[in-house]
Amino acid sequence: MLWRFLCLSILLQSVDISAQEVQNGVLDLTEFSFDAKPTIPLKGEWAFYPSQFISPASKQPATEKVLINIPDRWEQSGLPAMGYGSYQLFIIRNSKEPLALRIPDLFSTYKLFVNNEKLASMGVPGVDSDSEKPGRNYQLVSLAHIPSDTLNVVIHISNFVHSKGGIGSPITLGTLNSLTYKKFINDVYDVFMAGCLVMGAFFFLGLYFYGRKEKMALYFALFCLVYSYRIVGWGNYVLHDIIDIPYRFGMTIEYSTFYLTAFFFCLYLKHLFSEETPKKLVNFFLSISLLWALMTLLPVRIFSQLNDPFLIVLLLGMVLISFVYTKALIRGKEGAKYSIYSTVGILLVFFMKTAAYLNIIEEILWVSMLGQLVFILFQSLILSRHFTASWRSAKELAEGAAKTKSDFLSVMSHEIRTPLNSVIGTTYHLMDTNPREDQIPELKNLKNASNHLLTLIDNVLDYSKIDAGKLELEESDIVLKDYCESIVNVFKTVASKKGISMIFEYDENLPKVVVLDKTRVRQILTNLIGNAIKFTEKGYVKFCVNKGPEKDDKVEVLFKVEDTGIGVSNDLKDRIFKSFQQASSSVTRKYGGTGLGLSITKQLVEQMDSKIYLQSEPGHGSIFFFSLVLKIGHLKEISIKEDTKQSLTGHSVLLVEDNSMNVLIAKRLLEKWGIKVDLAGNGQEAVELMHEKGNEFDLILMDLQMPIMDGYQATKTLRGLGYNLPIIAVTASALYDKSKKKKDSGLSDIVTKPFNPDDLYSAIFEQLNNPA
Repeated sequence: MLWRFLCLSILLQSVDISAQEVQNGVLDLTEFSFDAKPTIPLKGEWAFYPSQFISPASKQPATEKVLINIPDRWEQSGLPAMGYGSYQLFIIRNSKEPLALRIPDLFSTYKLFVNNEKLASMGVPGVDSDSEKPGRNYQLVSLAHIPSDTLNVVIHISNFVHSKGGIGSPITLGTLNSLTYKKFINDVYDVFMAGCLVMGAFFFLGLYFYGRKEKMALYFALFCLVYSYRIVGWGNYVLHDIIDIPYRFGMTIEYSTFYLTAFFFCLYLKHLFSEETPKKLVNFFLSISLLWALMTLLPVRIFSQLNDPFLIVLLLGMVLISFVYTKALIRGKEGAKYSIYSTVGILLVFFMKTAAYLNIIEEILWVSMLGQLVFILFQSLILSRHFTASWRSAKELAEGAAKTKSDFLSVMSHEIRTPLNSVIGTTYHLMDTNPREDQIPELKNLKNASNHLLTLIDNVLDYSKIDAGKLELEESDIVLKDYCESIVNVFKTVASKKGISMIFEYDENLPKVVVLDKTRVRQILTNLIGNAIKFTEKGYVKFCVNKGPEKDDKVEVLFKVEDTGIGVSNDLKDRIFKSFQQASSSVTRKYGGTGLGLSITKQLVEQMDSKIYLQSEPGHGSIFFFSLVLKIGHLKEISIKEDTKQSLTGHSVLLVEDNSMNVLIAKRLLEKWGIKVDLAGNGQEAVELMHEKGNEFDLILMDLQMPIMDGYQATKTLRGLGYNLPIIAVTASALYDKSKKKKDSGLSDIVTKPFNPDDLYSAIFEQLNNPA
C-alpha cells in the first residue's frame, strides 16, 4: 500500500497538470489561476540572444533571436557550453496577486531584470573569463512591487568556468506566499536532516574514540559528516545563506563531498560485513571515488564533466550494496535485516534526486526526507545491534576472565596458605616447647619471615577483592585502647632493633568500646606503622589516637602515624598510593615490598567513607592521618592475653581436616587448651560422626576444601539435620568475604589459615561462651 502511494505521488509530481508552457518567448497566463495551482515552472521556448547582453527595456531587440528550450543547457541545444548571451520571456497575466520567481542554481553567472529593473544577480556576467566573476546560489526574487500585466523578464547570463552553460534547471513563477513558504520548508528540512546527521556522526565518533576503536563506527560517522554538507551546501544552499563561500572553494567541496560520501560508505560496508563484501570490487569503487574526489583539485571546467559518469558508478554501487546486504541476511549476520530496509530508503533517495537532477521530475521533499531518515535510522540500528553484540561478548569475556582470575587466586591462596599454616603452626609450637637459647633467634626469624610472606599474600588477595568490588566490611565491638595497644606491641620489638622509639599516644576521653571492622582497621594501621618503621633509620615512630566530635551514639576517631624517616616529595605523594608503585626504583631496591600496602590502605579507608592524608617533606619525615566515624559500643572488655586465657577444659571439638600436618598443629593447640579432639577426614565423615555421637561435641572446626564432601556441603547438611552447635570454618581460601560465606553456608565464624593461635582461641572462646 505504501509503495503504491509513493509511486502515485511521484507520477503526479512528474505530470504538469497546468499545461502552461512558454511558446515563442511568451507565456500567456490570462486563463491561469494561481488559486488552483500556486506555482508554475517556466518551461518551454524562451527567446535567446547569443553573445550579447540586450537592453532590459527592449521589447523586440534588433538582433536576431533564437528559440531555446528551457530547461536545456546550451550544449544540449547545439550551442557552445561556454559563452554569454541573454534570455527573454514575456509573461502576460490578469492577476494582481503578489508573485515571485524561484531561481535555482544555474551553474552560470547571471543578472535578472524585470520590466527594466534589476532585481537579482549571481556573480558578475562577462563577455570573457577575465571580465566574468562566477557565483552560485538559490534565490527567491519578489515581484510583488510590479503592478504591470506584462512582465518583461530578461536574464544576462555567462559561463566561462563550468562545463555546463545556460539554464539547465527550470525557473519557477508563483505566489510570493507559496514560494516563501516552500523555501522555509526546504530550509527547515535541510537543517533538520543535517542536524540529525551531525548528531549521529558525533555519537558514532564517540563510540569509536571511547569504545573499542571499531572502524565501521568511524567510517559511518565520517559518511554522516560529509553527507550533511551535501544537504546544506547544495540544492537550497542553506549554508551559503549564512556563510559567503567563494565560488571555486564551494564548487570543490560540493563535488568532492559527493564522491567522498561513496568512499566512506564503501569503507563502512567493507568493515561492517567484511566476509560478505567482495574485496576487489569494493576496492575498485573506493579507488574510483577517491580518484574523483582528488580530481576536484583540477579546474572546474574539467572536474564538472565527471559528475554524470559518476552517477553510473553510483548506480552500480547501489547494486553492490544490495548484494552484500542480501548475502549478510542469508547468512544470518547481526543487523542484516535492518540493512535491507535501509537499502530501500537509499535507493528511493538516489532515484528521486537523480531524476530531479536530470529534470525528469521535480524532487518531492517528503519522499526524499523519508528515504534518508529510513536509511540513517536503520544504519544506526545496524551499528547499535553490532555494538550491543560486541559489548555483550566483551562483557562475557571479561566476566569469564574475572572468574578465571578469582578461581586461580582462590586455588593459589589455598595451596600457598596450607603449607604456610604448617610452617607457622610448627614455629609457634617449637617456641612454646622451651627451645635452646641458640634456637630462639632462629625460630623468631622463621616466624617473622613466615608472617612477612603471609602479609604479601594477604595484600595481593585483598587487592584482588577490592578491585573486583567483593570486599565487605564486618564490624564488631572492640575495646579500642586494648585493640590499638595490641597493634603497637607487635612493632615494639622491630622498632627497638632498628634503634628507634615506638611511641603510643591515646586520648582517654574516647569511648571505651566502639564498633569497627577490626581486621581491616588493623590492616590499615599495620601498613602505616610498618611503613613508618621501614623508612625510618633514626628518631621515632609515633601512633596517636585522638577524639573528634561526638554526636548521638557516634564518635569521630582520629588516627595519626608520624615518623622521622626519609619523607616523600610533593610530586610523588599521589604515586605512592597507586597499585604496585613506590616513590622510586631506588626505594624499591633498598627497602623492598610490593607497593600494594598504601594502595590497599587508601581503598580501605575510602570504603569506610573517609580519606587518608599525607604531610611530608624529603628528609623530614611523614605524617599519615585519617578519621573514622564509629558507633559507640557497649560490650564489656574480654581479655584474651596469653597469660590470662581461660581454660577450655571439658569441651569437646570435632576437627574436620584432610591435611595431616594441619591436623597435627590444630590438635596440639586444642589439647594444650584442655579440649578433647575427635577427627574426621572429610565432610562425609563429619556428618556420619555427628549422626553417631553428635551430642558429645560442643563445636566443630571445619576445613572447607576437602575431597568427597567439602565444608560448605557438610555444614549445610548438618544444619539441615537440625544440628545447631557452633561450626567454625578454618580455611586456607581467603578470596571471598566472610559475611557472604557465613550467610550462605550457615557457618558461625571463619578463621583463615595460617592462623595465629590467639585468633583461633578467640573464635572458639567466643562461640562457646557467646554463641550467635
